[in-house]
This record gives sequence, C-alpha cells and structure tokens, in this order.
Amino acid sequence: MKLTGFNWGGHRWTRYLTAMSQLQLRLDWMERVYQDEFRSFLVTYDCTKAPYARTLTWKRQVIQGSDSMMTMVDGWRQSGIAMDHSSPRPEPELRIGPKR
Repeated sequence: MKLTGFNWGGHRWTRYLTAMSQLQLRLDWMERVYQDEFRSFLVTYDCTKAPYARTLTWKRQVIQGSDSMMTMVDGWRQSGIAMDHSSPRPEPELRIGPKR
C-alpha cells in the first residue's frame, strides 16, 4: 500500500518541533532542580547499597555526565531560543512510565 499526498517532510518537521519543545521544557526544569539541591543529594548518597547498587566510580562518571548535560541546558536557556513558542498544538505530553 502506497501513501499518496502524504507530506513526510512536514510530518518529520512537526515531530521534531514537538519533541524538542517537550525536551527543552523538561530539561529546563531538571536543570533548575539539579542545581538547586539534587546534585548535592547525588554527591552524598551512598550508591553502594541496595536498591540498585552501583560503584563509586560509576557514580562519579554519572555526576560528571549530568554536570555536562546541565551546562548544555543552561547554555540553551541563555541563548534565548524557546522551542515551545513554535511547537505544534495541542501541546503534547512527555511521560516516563513502565513498559506495559
């Protein structure tokens, strides 16, 4: 079955705008919480105990990666680019939940 008249490029552009607006919104919130108090929690939390025990080396690497990502998010915010102003309507919802 062949789709005729479907604007694949327009569809992909709409999906991009939708995904990026939600990503920016969520990462902006995450960066504020991370810098406010969550990073301190991560640094002091004993990750070697259950549940989901990890090594201290792993934790250091993850915190470094998170720091880098939060620096990127802060730079994105400071650039003044706001993806939500151009996102398609109705506003989408980005959720994380268990697989069904």
